[in-house]
Formats: sequence, structure tokens, C-alpha cells
Amino acid sequence: MPVITSKISPQSELFQSRKAAMDKLVQDLEQLAGTISQGGGEVACQRHLARGKLLPRERIRQLLD
Repeated sequence: MPVITSKISPQSELFQSRKAAMDKLVQDLEQLAGTISQGGGEVACQRHLARGKLLPRERIRQLLD
């Protein structure tokens, strides 16, 4: 199998700027995923619970029990 060679230079200024931009996007995505996994944030959870409802993950957990 032939080896694929790359012409990308990780030391180039363009590469570094694009890497920094991508790292920022990944960090934002991870933060958003964390908020979503908590059920939309603390305010949304409290509002849902104040209505006398279970959170979606709790409903699923009870269904699977």
C-alpha cells in the first residue's frame, strides 16, 4: 500500500491560526454539549420541575426500571 505524503506544514502561520480557530470551535461545542447533557441548563430544569414534571432523563430512567 503506498504511503500518502502531506504538504501541510504544522509550523506555518496559516496552519496555526486555523488550528486556534478550530480549537475554539471545539471548546464551544464541548461546552454546549455539557449544557445539553444537563437538560438545557439550571434555569430550564428548575422551570420544568416547578411545573411538576420529571426531566426527560428521569422519565426514561423510570421507564427502563
